[in-house]
Amino acid sequence: MEFFHHCTELFASATTEAWLFLAVLCALYAAISMGLHVIGQRLGIAAKTVRFLKWCLVLSCLIFLESWLLPHFAISPPEKSFFSAKAVVIWFVLISFLDGWYVEIYLKKIKHRQVNHIFIDLTKLVLFVILGIVILKFTFDINPGSILTSSAILTAVIGFAMQDTIGSLISGLLIQIEKPFELGDWISVAAHEGKVVEISWRYTKIMTLSKDYILIPNNSISKDTLVNFNRPIPYVRRQTEIGVDFSIPPVRVKAALMEVLEKSSIILMTPAPIVRLIEYGPYRMQYQIIFYVRQFESARRAIDEINTSIWYQFRKEHIPVPYPQSELAVKEYHQREDDTPAIVETVKHIPLFRGMTDENLDLLVRSSYVKGFLHDQAIVRKGATDTTLFVILEGKVEVACNGKKLAEFEAGNFFGEMALLTGEPRSADIKAVEYARCLVVDREGFRMILSASPLIYDNIQNMFNERMLDRNRQGMFDGKKDVDMSFLERFRKIFME
Repeated sequence: MEFFHHCTELFASATTEAWLFLAVLCALYAAISMGLHVIGQRLGIAAKTVRFLKWCLVLSCLIFLESWLLPHFAISPPEKSFFSAKAVVIWFVLISFLDGWYVEIYLKKIKHRQVNHIFIDLTKLVLFVILGIVILKFTFDINPGSILTSSAILTAVIGFAMQDTIGSLISGLLIQIEKPFELGDWISVAAHEGKVVEISWRYTKIMTLSKDYILIPNNSISKDTLVNFNRPIPYVRRQTEIGVDFSIPPVRVKAALMEVLEKSSIILMTPAPIVRLIEYGPYRMQYQIIFYVRQFESARRAIDEINTSIWYQFRKEHIPVPYPQSELAVKEYHQREDDTPAIVETVKHIPLFRGMTDENLDLLVRSSYVKGFLHDQAIVRKGATDTTLFVILEGKVEVACNGKKLAEFEAGNFFGEMALLTGEPRSADIKAVEYARCLVVDREGFRMILSASPLIYDNIQNMFNERMLDRNRQGMFDGKKDVDMSFLERFRKIFME
């Protein structure tokens, strides 16, 4: 009540000179507004920019009136009125600066950043409170503390009635402080999934994949479980699964799926995609494909691309996708029986497998798969970390390192033994110089027959010694020799521990 009493006394004691000064200010504001509005329309200046220029011009006119024009004509307007007018105009200058120059020009056009409305509104609130305190104290001679004391009960009643709204406001402030997500992040909260497009005091606005806006109250976000798909890494992880017939070796399936992933235009190669055999089902083996995309909205398109490419890749590789019906379990996609004896005969003469029984060799061949490579098609690339061994059944391949041709291998030769046995990255590029068919042996298939063939250990030790001398002579180590563990020790660590 004290505040209203002071206001009544102030208006009652106002002089004619004070009212005249107020009228002059109104006329000055109207003239400047109309003039700048016309100029802004003709020059195509944004409305918020015109508003900022208008209040700057009004403030300049007030300062000019106070410091030169009015004293020159010996006119002394009420000091408190002039002070209040300048304070209000300064408030509008700052507000129009925030909305116009800072938001529209600096943030949106120069920095190309999303606008943090809570920060802008909080700044405006702080400025408003400071302005209110200054005007109450220096214009009305009122202590702001007396207003807060007299309105404590009213404040409590209003706070109780608006507790949900106030809870959302506080939650919005905490979101800005803790930053569990930012504008542009894809989140899942309260059974909704979408991209954050606006964070206000009361709610957070997200845009779903179907281009719908959903407004989620901030207090609901603070109570519910929040998933941020863009943190801690900026990429989005997704996965899909595919079932394959039991008769197809895992190495063959994994190679086919990895080829699909490597050809994708959406999937990231860093972090690298992963293919895992996760389950033996009632009538199939279940494979899981894990991959990363740069943006959340690309995930569905990536899954569509992968599933479509898998169909064509399996068609090309003769890999069947099984059906529950038992009569469809066996088809012509198995390794052709007539090829197996010839392949076994070729593998028998490879130094690595010398001394193995025909039974074990037959098991190795059936656990591997045959793949064809067209002329000039890459088979392995330098630095790759796959762990497969290739036995050339027909055709010819070329070995090159740093663009320099090192050798050519024909049918009966093999390559990739270091990757298979030690996990060492590929040390050279190998491509087909004419159509080539290769038997692809993976680490698990080799591990299966290793324990049944003790002679292989001696073959491996001899082969390591020869390969190290040969590769060192050709300069294929690039100065990156492992001083802590020999090749044989790596082999033992992988296969014998």
